[in-house]
Formats: sequence, structure tokens, C-alpha cells
Amino acid sequence: MGASDPAFYPQKNSVPSGMSDMDDPPQALGPRRPVFLSVSNHARGRCVRCLSAAAVFVVVLSSGVMHAYAQSADAAPPPEAIDFFETKIRPVLSAHCYDCHSGESDPIEGGLLLDSREGTLRGGNGGSVVTHGDPAHSRLLTAIRHQDDDL
Repeated sequence: MGASDPAFYPQKNSVPSGMSDMDDPPQALGPRRPVFLSVSNHARGRCVRCLSAAAVFVVVLSSGVMHAYAQSADAAPPPEAIDFFETKIRPVLSAHCYDCHSGESDPIEGGLLLDSREGTLRGGNGGSVVTHGDPAHSRLLTAIRHQDDDL
């Protein structure tokens, strides 16, 4: 009796002898799943959607803010742009990106510095991370969404 034999597989809705269909069959204890995997798919999906929405928000607004004052390297950004960046964007980058992409990182991953305007606009070894005028195609957004295993 092998895997190719139909009798090898239990029949659907079959109840082992000595058990009524009201009894629950004993369950084998498998390996414990890590906590982050034991979250329901619904909750995990909701978390991913929230993170993606936050990422879109950050990239859209940061690319707009950066584009507004990237016109001239010498021009200082308007105070409201600085305030917005410091209160809305830098906290997200600090919490999720600076461990690997700041001047204090050793080594700096991919040659990308996200803790300065110049570093963000320059990009890293793979090129630019912010696409001006088209945030949906920004590599920064792709990285935040975990859509590319190479980032």
C-alpha cells in the first residue's frame, strides 16, 4: 500500500472506528509557530494595508516636499516643508530605515543614506530611491511595502 494506492488516503467524512462523529479526533502537537506567524491572516493583512497606506503617504508627501525644494540646491526649503518632514516623515524613516541607512550605520546598506536630503536625493548603489512626480514607482515605496526581496 503506497501513496499511489487510493486506500492510502483516508476518505472524506470518514469516522475512525470507536469514535462517533461528535468526537474530535486527537490533534498531533506540531512545532510552535513564531508569534508573528500566529497572527491571523486577517489581522496580518490589515497591518500590511495600514503600513502600505502609511508608506504611500510618506512617499507621496516626501517626494512632493523634496521636489518642491530640489529645484535649487541653494534654496532653503520653506518652513512648513521642514516642519512637515520633521513631524511626519522623519519619524517613519527613523523607526524603520535608519538602522541600516544612516551616517551612524556600519556598514551603510547599499550606499543609501536616508538621514539627509542630499543622501535621499542622490540614492544608493542601485540608483535613485525617490521618483519625482511619480511616487507609485518610487523604490523607497517598493522597499517599505516589501515588494522586492532584493531591497
